[in-house]
Amino acid sequence: KQDSYHVEFRAYTSTGDLKWIESRGNVIERNKDGKALRITGTQSDISDRKKNELALLDTQQLIEAIVENSSFVIYVKNKLARYVLVNHAWEEKFSISRDHAMGKTGVELSSIEIAGPSHFSDLKIIESGEAIEFEEVMTDLDGNDYTYLSTKFPLYSMSGEISGVCCLSSDITDRKTMESSLRENQDRLDLALEVGSLGTFEIDVATQLTTVNEIYAKALGYELEELNQQMLSLGFFERMIYEEDYPLFLGKLETVLKGKSDRLECQFRAHRADGEIKW
Repeated sequence: KQDSYHVEFRAYTSTGDLKWIESRGNVIERNKDGKALRITGTQSDISDRKKNELALLDTQQLIEAIVENSSFVIYVKNKLARYVLVNHAWEEKFSISRDHAMGKTGVELSSIEIAGPSHFSDLKIIESGEAIEFEEVMTDLDGNDYTYLSTKFPLYSMSGEISGVCCLSSDITDRKTMESSLRENQDRLDLALEVGSLGTFEIDVATQLTTVNEIYAKALGYELEELNQQMLSLGFFERMIYEEDYPLFLGKLETVLKGKSDRLECQFRAHRADGEIKW
C-alpha cells in the first residue's frame, strides 16, 4: 500500500529503561504480487527531543488553562487586526463565539462606531511596536458600555518581526462607578460642611498629627495655611482648649483611643487667635 514508513515508539533498553525511538524505512524489493520482501531503514534515539516536546506541550496546556479560566478578557489579533484567539471571558462579555470571531476584525463583528476605537488602537500597537496600558470603554452588542483597564503589547515572530497584538483587559466598571459615587458623596459632604459652617478635624493616632478644614481654622481666627504650617499635634488642642475644659476633652479622647467608644463628642470653650474665648 506504500513504499515507506515513519513511526515513533517507546522501547526497553537492556537495563530496563524506556527510550523513545524514531524508525524510518523503505521497501526495496517486492515479489510479483507486490508483497514486500526486503525493507531497509534507520532507527534513532529521540528521547531528548520527545522530552522537550512533552515539556512544551505541558507548558502550552498550562497557558491555555490560564487564558481560558482567567477573568481577564483576552484576545490576540494578527497584523491585519483580525482575531486569531479569544478566551472564554471574551465570549461571555460580547456574546460572540470564538468560531464566529476567528479571522474577523472587531469592526466586522459589530460596527465602526462600537469597535472603531479599540480596532485602531490595535493597529497603532502593531505599527509602533510599543506596549501601552490605559482605560478604554468597550460596548457590547446590546449597546452597554463597560470600562476596562487594558494592557496591549505587540507579538513577535521567530524572525523578530511584529506578527500581531495581544490585549489583556480587566473590567473596572464597578470600581469606576464606586469612585464616581464617592466623588459625588464627597462633593455633597463638602457642600453640607460649607453651608452648615461645620469645622472638621482628623487625628493620626500613630503620629498625633492633626489636620483641620478651612471652616475649623477660621472659627479659631486662623488661616488654614497658617495652621498647616504648624504641623498640628495634640499639643495644639491643649493650647487651644480653655484650661478648665481640657481634662474633659482629654478624657473623651482617651475613651476613644482605648476602644471603649468609636465616637468623640464634647463641648468646650476655646481660645481664638485674637484671645477671644468661644464655645
